Amino acid sequence: MDKISAYAIPGLSLKRRPRQQYKCHLTPEEIIDVICNHQEITRDEINIKTRSSRIKTARQIAHAMIRKHLPRYSFADIGAMVGNKDHATVMHSCRRVEQTLSTDRYYKPIINEIEDAITRASDIKEIKNQASQ
Repeated sequence: MDKISAYAIPGLSLKRRPRQQYKCHLTPEEIIDVICNHQEITRDEINIKTRSSRIKTARQIAHAMIRKHLPRYSFADIGAMVGNKDHATVMHSCRRVEQTLSTDRYYKPIINEIEDAITRASDIKEIKNQASQ
């Protein structure tokens, strides 16, 4: 049986494709505000150095949501914006959110609500920008 080369199949490419850009119209600060409102914590609380489960989870979600919706920011940039953390902590946060989503059935609705709130806020901002032009 002959091996089929990927190069022999038209349209098939083994090159890594760039990550699809999500058109989010929010700034990282606005995403943090959405998460703080949803989790009922203040902006100061998300930035303080604490390991309280409630605040730590909100901070991890903020890291993951900024990374997802605004991929142009590096892990180090995100860490500097949220809690003054280093890039490794932000990477860990993103992995932790993904792992928890796959194992904790109570966590997924929370993330979905935050995603919906971010999308709504982004859409509202886009409409306001279009109306002002």
